[in-house]
This record gives sequence, structure tokens and C-alpha cells, in this order.
Amino acid sequence: MDFNFSKIGFNRIDKAFEGSAEQSIDAEITLPDYYPEVSKIHCCNAFAVISNRQCVNESISIGGQVNLNVIYSDSDGRVNLFATAVPFNKSVQASVNVDGMSVEVTPKINYINHKAVAPRKLEIHGSATLGLVCEDIKKEEILTETDDPDVYLKSEDFECLEPLVPITKMVYVEDDISVGSQPAIDKILRTDYYVTVSECKFVNGKAVLKGDLDVTVVYLCADGHCHKLVRRQGFSQIIECDGTNENTVCRATAAVVSFETRVKSSNEGENRLVGFEAKVETKLECWNKREFNAVCDAFSGKCRIEADFKKLPVVKKIETSTESFICSKNFELPESGGNIIDSFATVGNKYSAVDDGKLVVKGELNISTLYETVSGETAFYVKPIDFDYRCELSEDFSGVASASVRVIGLNLFGGNGGEVSAEVEIEVTVLLKETGEMTVLESISRLDSECSKMEEDTAVVLYFAENESVWDVAKMYGVDPKMVCKLNNEPTLDAKCNKILLVPNC
Repeated sequence: MDFNFSKIGFNRIDKAFEGSAEQSIDAEITLPDYYPEVSKIHCCNAFAVISNRQCVNESISIGGQVNLNVIYSDSDGRVNLFATAVPFNKSVQASVNVDGMSVEVTPKINYINHKAVAPRKLEIHGSATLGLVCEDIKKEEILTETDDPDVYLKSEDFECLEPLVPITKMVYVEDDISVGSQPAIDKILRTDYYVTVSECKFVNGKAVLKGDLDVTVVYLCADGHCHKLVRRQGFSQIIECDGTNENTVCRATAAVVSFETRVKSSNEGENRLVGFEAKVETKLECWNKREFNAVCDAFSGKCRIEADFKKLPVVKKIETSTESFICSKNFELPESGGNIIDSFATVGNKYSAVDDGKLVVKGELNISTLYETVSGETAFYVKPIDFDYRCELSEDFSGVASASVRVIGLNLFGGNGGEVSAEVEIEVTVLLKETGEMTVLESISRLDSECSKMEEDTAVVLYFAENESVWDVAKMYGVDPKMVCKLNNEPTLDAKCNKILLVPNC
């Protein structure tokens, strides 16, 4: 027979599945007639974007594309860019039912091989890894009180963050960038972009989100010289967020899922404008601060009971911080260089770990340089350099610490004679999720047998166990713990003091 208990609901995040899948990258490209023929391929940059994902039963469906930027020289030695996208759809079988769950997909390019099989035909082969994490909001029922006078309860105050269902929404950002006083555009060589969320606050169940899209366009003018355009375009949106309030804790992120540019003519007929259109996916992960009182132990003085406990993982605190620093390196170009045409840096392999009270983030940056040799030929060189970032954590930190790294700036100095000094500005965003565990009573049921009773009105107990409390002694003898506290002038049920206790027969 079960006892009657009052219950409250509590949401927690349950990680149901974590795994990865390999996605091949295969493309056979025929250049359009208006593109020059290929004499030499310098590099092929690849990055993957995820446009949709869905969990149905035990299957995870992922859709996206791998963007390929091929930089090559034609027979006249001029540098060209050909950009294309390779769409993909991937279905992954999970080991559990993940129906309706949210899934986070983290793509990583493993390698890209390229070759020109003919002056206008290219073959590109590579591989990407898709990291998958499926999470679900699981509702738990927690016992809080009972109206049964024969059951004694021990309750505890808990304070934690309760998750809400993640929200995603698309926002479109577009504008035109003018070359200003710089020469007109002959062709675009490269585009870079990254998006940041600068502010997110909650008003009347709505999130007011603001962010910036930073766009860099590198182009060649008619004489073959390289020029750069930079634009920061702000955006904002209002998102319906049921259950939020001004104290809601939020982790707001954004990612560009598609980006297109086009060269535009000015009123004078020259190519002096670059138009861009970006599709940005914003994601809100929200937690509400929750305080409640839950039963963590129970016993009865009238009968024997069977109690079932459960341990619930909880999030106690979430913090994010962003910091930038400069990573410097001197290196030699393999051939004596003249003019540097273009340079960019990307993040290669990285790992993060907690070591001796610090979050350590180590990895590799790849500095790519497109330059002219002293003989007038175009050459391409990639120099890997190491970086090391460390973040102090609090002494009592217990949880998950992770970091994302991206390049936000690169300056190269020199080049003549082959010696180059590089300064790479790196932005590190740290996520600290302090976690814990609460043990609560899930259910209790009455057994048939009755408790044995003490025969005398009052018993004297030698109380000396180091880890025993007043509650433990009361439970051992099946008596009202509050009476034990009152009889012995102890302030709380958790009082632990090695002395003789009086235990009433009640």
C-alpha cells in the first residue's frame, strides 16, 4: 500500500545519445565558360554548414552543405576564385529512441584533396565528421509532503537551474558594401564572415536579441592588386519565449547557415558595390532559477516501509565569457617572396581540458598565404602554428568546461625576401556549466510487518557515531525526530554531536 504524497514537477536535460557519423565530400566540377581555364590549383577551402536536423523514432536526419572555395591561377598567371556548394543529407541510426528530441550537430572537415583532370574540370574528394548530441527535456516528479501522520519526513532545500525547451529562429541579414575610394572590382577572391550575439534580455515572455554580422570581402581590381572591404552589420529580432522572465539565464548563440555575395554596378556603370545576403540561425538555451523543498528521506514509527531514492543531475550555475588574444609567429616562405596577394587563418585541431584548476585550450592555427615569388609566379603556402590558452577556474568548480575558438583578425608583415611576421587575433568563448546531484525520494510503500516498540517510556542512547545525525537516530528507533530534537535541545535534524541522547517512546 502506498502513502499519499504531494508532488511537484521538475524539468531536467537528459542526454539520450552521443555519437558521430562520417560524411564523404565528392564533387566533379566543370567550370562555366566565363571562368578562365585552370593552370594551377593553389588551395581548396572547405567548411560545412547544417541547415536542418530532425529526430524521428531512432533515426537522426541531417541536411546541409559543404562550401568549397577553389583558388587557382589561369594560364596568364592571374588568380581566380571558383565557389560552389556540395549538398548532403545524412541519416544516422541512434541506439535509443530519440523521437522529437533536439539534436546538436558539430561538423568538422577532416581532409580535402583536389586536382584538375582537365583545364576546365576539377575533382574534389574529402571527408567530414558530424558530431551528434541528442538531448531531451525530461519531467521528473518530486515528493514534497504527505498528510499521513505516521510518516516522518526529512526535507531539504534545493536551488538549481531548470531548463526550458531550446528555441531556434532564422533571421536574414543583407546589405551592400561600397568600395569607396578604392579601385573598382574585377573579381571577388574571398569572403569571410562570422556572427556574434551581443545582447539578449527578456521582457514579458519575449526575448530581445541583438547581434552583429562581420563581413570581409577580398577582391582583385583590374591590375591584379588585392583590396579588402570590411562591414559590421547589426541585426535584432524579438522571439516568443514562454515561461521566461527577467531573471532567466540564457545562452544565446548564432550561426550562419547560408551566405551569398554578388557584385553590383554603381550609377557610373563600374563594379563598385558588393551585395551580401546571409541566413542566420539563432538559438536560445534558457534556464529558470528554481528553489523548492523536496523529501530526501522518510520513515514510519507504526510500520515498516520501503523507500526508493533517485539521484537527479542538476545545473547549478552557467557562465559564459569571451576573451581575445594575439598569437604571434615568424616564419619563412618556401620561395623568396614579393607581393603578398592574400592571407587568412583558420583553426585546425584543438582540444580543451581542465587541469590543475584551469581550463586549458590548445590547438593549431593554419596561416595560409597567397603571394608572388620574385620570378612573378603565384605561390601558396600554409604554415601551422600552435596556440595555448588558459582560464582560471574557481577552486570549488565541479562541472563541464568547454571552449570554442575562432580567428577574428590576421596581420602579416614583411614578405619581401621570404620572411614573414604574423599576428593572429583569436577569440575564445568559454562555457562553464557547474553541475551537481540531488538525491530525492521517488516513492515509499508500506510493508505488512509492524515496527517493534520500545518498552520503556524513555531510552538512553550512547550517541557517538561520527556521521550520524539526530535524524539517523530517530529513524533507527522509529520515533518522531522533532521530539528527539526538542527533548535534547538540538536545533536541527542534521545536528551531529557525539553525546548521550534521550529517545522518547512515542
